[in-house]
This record gives sequence, C-alpha cells and structure tokens, in this order.
Amino acid sequence: MSDESAARVTIDFLRLPYLAVRPGPESVLVTVDEPNDLAAWLKELPGEVRVSAPQPGGVALWSLLTFTMPDGDGARVPLTVSTVAPLDTPVLDEVAAAVAW
Repeated sequence: MSDESAARVTIDFLRLPYLAVRPGPESVLVTVDEPNDLAAWLKELPGEVRVSAPQPGGVALWSLLTFTMPDGDGARVPLTVSTVAPLDTPVLDEVAAAVAW
C-alpha cells in the first residue's frame, strides 16, 4: 500500500476532516479547513502542532505532525496536517495545548 493510500485509510476509518491529501517528500501532506479541525486529529492521532512565524498578509501556517494508524505489520506513515489561518484566529484549548512554542 502506498503512503498516500495508508493516509486515506486512516482518514476514512477515523472520519477525520480534510480538504486534500497528497504525497510529500518526508510525509503525506493533508490540508484541513482551519486550525480547529486539528482537534479531531489530535483526539485520534496525538502529535505536535507547530505554528509558523507570521507571514505576509497576517497569516500563519498551522501544522500537526503525526502518523497514520499502524498497519498489520505495525508500520506507520508520517503525516503533516496543515492549514493557513489569520493570526487572530481563536483556537480550541486542545489545539493550543499541543502547540510546540
């Protein structure tokens, strides 16, 4: 099974929100609509949230670094689940608590 297929199986099985899925150089890249969508992901697939430095236009990139569910052999695929949002976007406590400042 490809890494992208493993990501899609995890997303479908756990019913996680997403907009797009594509392979990346070091992980499968998943796009979500807004930072609070990361809460559903964190509930099922713990990881670390990183927030970029402010970008032009007053936005930041929010990224959750996590892994798929293990396959039958125990292998897991790295995932980067990301969204871009205005700097003043309110976020749920569980998302804010997972940010690695």
